[in-house]
Amino acid sequence: MTPGQQQAELQAINRNAQSSTTTGAPVPLRALAVENGLPPDLLGDLARYQFIQTTLVNRLDGGKDPGTTSGRQAITDEFNGYQCRAAKALNIRVSPQYGQLDYTQISVIPLPSTLSGDASPSPSPSPSSSVQLTPNC
Repeated sequence: MTPGQQQAELQAINRNAQSSTTTGAPVPLRALAVENGLPPDLLGDLARYQFIQTTLVNRLDGGKDPGTTSGRQAITDEFNGYQCRAAKALNIRVSPQYGQLDYTQISVIPLPSTLSGDASPSPSPSPSSSVQLTPNC
């Protein structure tokens, strides 16, 4: 990835972020990154990830939208398989203090509380999402 491609990807990420803000006021990309738990010095890595993702999807779909829901779902499933195999190959380990890795979303989900006196409900994934704690790829 060239510096120019990285800059173009950051600009695209910024445009998408600005179009999805509810206030309508522009929010600096660095501030959005921090609000979402991403250190500003990793914005270049975010751009690289987005570039790789876009390139892979373009290769899978031949550079054009499949046009049907089932075609899009097939591309999504194939992309998720690549992502799952990559996560599996990296042998990602998550401290139990923070939870477990969900291979469907490549994110950390909290473990249910084991404290008997814990009155607060632990966050859990939405019922519509399927959680995959072991790689199935």
